[in-house]
Amino acid sequence: MRRGTGRRGSAHIFLKKILTYFFWLAVAGLLIHFSVINRQGVSIDFWPFAQSLEVRFFIVVLGSLTVGVLWGGLAGWIANGDARRKAREAVKQAADLKNELRVAQSEATQLKAKLRDSQVKTQNYLSPADAA
Repeated sequence: MRRGTGRRGSAHIFLKKILTYFFWLAVAGLLIHFSVINRQGVSIDFWPFAQSLEVRFFIVVLGSLTVGVLWGGLAGWIANGDARRKAREAVKQAADLKNELRVAQSEATQLKAKLRDSQVKTQNYLSPADAA
């Protein structure tokens, strides 16, 4: 039986959803616990400028993680640009080839019909007496 179909597949998908839910629930719990424990303030200095900012420590850590994830996602997206371009070209080429195949099949059908007609005409021209 294929995955994702039938009774067994639906149970597998349901179990996967529940496990995913509990995983993210645990991650959220850990983030909340981390945020509660690290409530103390830290001073962030913007060195070339004479500016300073007082922020809670967990905001600095979670903000840095968020920026890192977004930056990594952007870098990955840019790095895979060539693969996405090739995929678009492959889809276009497949569509063009499918269209060419459709045209060729239509032409083949027309040629078969012409061949049948010519065979019928040939048989009509040859009488049984001429064939003997």
